[in-house]
Amino acid sequence: MAVSNSKRAVRRIGIIEAITVLLIISAFAGVWHKYSQARSVMPLSKPDNIQMIFYCEEVPEVSASQITKGDLVKDSDKGVEFGHVVDIKVDKSVSYGASSKGEYVQSSKPGFASVYLTVSGKGLYSNGRLKTGVTFDNTDYWVGKFMSFRAGNSALYGSIYDIGKRE
Repeated sequence: MAVSNSKRAVRRIGIIEAITVLLIISAFAGVWHKYSQARSVMPLSKPDNIQMIFYCEEVPEVSASQITKGDLVKDSDKGVEFGHVVDIKVDKSVSYGASSKGEYVQSSKPGFASVYLTVSGKGLYSNGRLKTGVTFDNTDYWVGKFMSFRAGNSALYGSIYDIGKRE
């Protein structure tokens, strides 16, 4: 009888260990599945070198003059950092309004400018799997998205004009 009880004890320990190992494996598989299916950055993903161009049609000239190369650019609402300014192009502002004939015409406002900001930073570029432009800090950004952002000491409102991978 003692031999039979010890065999049952060994069998119970084996079943408990097997169930524990299966639970651990399924937990790892569940976490892996969650991160691979979610629209978030994998914990071990290597970030890409990203170049983004922001376009602002109409900003005060004072704000445009405050932006310099090397300034940090970040999302005003979420605090996500995009990188640093590598190029800035300032031109006449772009405004649209109705003419006396009722047609929409483009004009510029005195004291305002349009700005193209080229920004270089680290993010996860979409290779078709994420189906978005680029991901910074688990937040998706894409061409055409309008947003408020900060560049140096200036607060701006504009759109993402272009996104690309930098070699």
